[in-house]
Amino acid sequence: MALSWSQGLRDFIGQHGSYQRALQGGILELRTGPAPATANAAVSGTLLCTVSLASATVTKESLAKGCITLT
Repeated sequence: MALSWSQGLRDFIGQHGSYQRALQGGILELRTGPAPATANAAVSGTLLCTVSLASATVTKESLAKGCITLT
């Protein structure tokens, strides 16, 4: 199976230049079914398992939100 990179990963590497930074905190999802036609294709298949560094519990990040009002 060949590696294919999504456009989002290519853009990140172009700006920040580090695969390590791009994949930091990432997970690997193993799913049923054939490989997607492209890396940008929607996720399909049934999720079989999720692999993370040192089998740690996966906690999805949430972006901080805030509002500043200047008067």
